Amino acid sequence: MKSLNLSSTASADSATSSNIVDWAEKLYDHSISAVTAGVKNLLSSNQQLAVARTVEALAKGQPNLETDPYIMLDPKASKTGSSGCSHVNEPFREAIVFMVGGGNYIEYNSLLELPQRNEVVKNVIYGATEMLTGSELIEQLALLGQKMGLGET
Repeated sequence: MKSLNLSSTASADSATSSNIVDWAEKLYDHSISAVTAGVKNLLSSNQQLAVARTVEALAKGQPNLETDPYIMLDPKASKTGSSGCSHVNEPFREAIVFMVGGGNYIEYNSLLELPQRNEVVKNVIYGATEMLTGSELIEQLALLGQKMGLGET
């Protein structure tokens, strides 16, 4: 009787262990699938990044609440107002996009593809005060989080 109980307990323990391992494998597979889907969504060529959408909207010259706060400088346009800036209400073919802070390859690539997707914009120049690698971006975000009190010091 005692040996039967020990063998049945051992088989139950091994069954429980295998169930936990199966559950962990399923959780891992599901997590990897979710991460992969998220990365595909971020890198999808069908989705246009905010910087590309903004440049496209500005290039078309149509009034838009999203683009109203942007300053557009056109040397050919007549100066209006005290700031010397003018609002351009006509389409333009060339743009210089400059990011104050870190720029990245995905934004750059999205802007390079803009002339292929759009009949208005033909040439875009992209610049930034700093081009970041993925690890540098993570380091800066961690530092920012620490300064905001969100992370451990």
